[in-house]
Amino acid sequence: MIYETSYDSGHKPFSPDLKRGKWDKPTDYIFACFGLALKLDIFVASYWFFFDMGIFGMLPYLVYMVIYLVPIMVIHSFMGQFSSSGFISAFRLSPFFKGMGYVSVFLTIAMLIYYSIFAAVPLLFMINSFRPTLPWSCEGFKLWYNESDGRKTTCNMTISEDLKGIEGSFDLQVLTHWTLFLSSATALSSLGWPNLWTFIYYTMLLMAALIVITTQIFTVLQSLFDEFEILRVRKQEVTFGLIGGIAVCSFYFCTNHGITFFAALGLDAIFSHSLLHLLLLLVVLWIYGRERFQRDIEFMLGQPFASWKIFILRFIAPIILILCLVLGIFVCYMEHSYTSPIVLGISIVLVILPMMAIPGYGIYYIYRSTGSFCERFKRTCRPTDWYPVEMEHRQQYEEAVSNTDMTQQLTAVPN
Repeated sequence: MIYETSYDSGHKPFSPDLKRGKWDKPTDYIFACFGLALKLDIFVASYWFFFDMGIFGMLPYLVYMVIYLVPIMVIHSFMGQFSSSGFISAFRLSPFFKGMGYVSVFLTIAMLIYYSIFAAVPLLFMINSFRPTLPWSCEGFKLWYNESDGRKTTCNMTISEDLKGIEGSFDLQVLTHWTLFLSSATALSSLGWPNLWTFIYYTMLLMAALIVITTQIFTVLQSLFDEFEILRVRKQEVTFGLIGGIAVCSFYFCTNHGITFFAALGLDAIFSHSLLHLLLLLVVLWIYGRERFQRDIEFMLGQPFASWKIFILRFIAPIILILCLVLGIFVCYMEHSYTSPIVLGISIVLVILPMMAIPGYGIYYIYRSTGSFCERFKRTCRPTDWYPVEMEHRQQYEEAVSNTDMTQQLTAVPN
């Protein structure tokens, strides 16, 4: 055996889920990645930050995808595809940091709770698009809205003049978020066949949100089933329980009060995800090691993996993540400086406290190991049961690793 097993450290070995789902075609996986890359919450943030810049306002989003998202997807794909397991179990690569897997799953569930607003709002517009007169059109406003009270609507206000005059941070946040949907609906209501175009447009938004939600739910479920064998015999109950729990918890975020929490949690995600991804690069490319990573990914691809790509992942991507982390801390501070203590409490429970699981699990894993502290720490950082699940691939991997190790030993012998 050329790799360390769980038996060596006294832990239960990894047991793969032989009935786990697989992608039918490689293109399905690529489409899923694009769906996650084009999440509507990031798009909305980009819109509100850069809407005065026109088409150039989308450049920050494209830069974000290239220098931030692509490296992270490479690492995630490597860990998941190589080990044929979810993000929790994939940390057999370095068990000390397995808490990152639990934190990632928890934060994904928290994201799904508030992300449901991007499915609920388009659904509301789709249902109302069957009315003869659209409620958000200027004609529809006259049927139910009292213009004599002097309040502004999307038919008689402008963002540059009227939005700045609104007092109160709560009203400002609610109006800006809902106006993003209302302005599109009002513009569509001025076209010919407005009901049809409204239905098509918001159906597109609904499908985009459902793709992200479905992909993330599948990711969470598969991570849980891979890690906890006891859940594999109750997959149906766990699946419906998770979906039902997310649906119930998401109701509040679809209200005017709840949308302020959505804004805060969405910005907190900049901090939490930047920190997690920075640690992920550290674990894979520095603790697991550049040589091992390059060897494994070349084994998966069946072709060389350019060294300049490794350089970007090891040095350039961490710098970008550090900048994003600093930006996230600043944005979170500004956001929570004028929001209510309730919002701050929710952020602490859903974002800050889960991060404590990363060092907490590492300490727990060291405690369960044997030997001196240094021996325990080194053992928990080394890969354990790290090999492809399928026996044929495992044998090929063992042969590749043995040849690599032998080559390194021969080249290290002095003349």
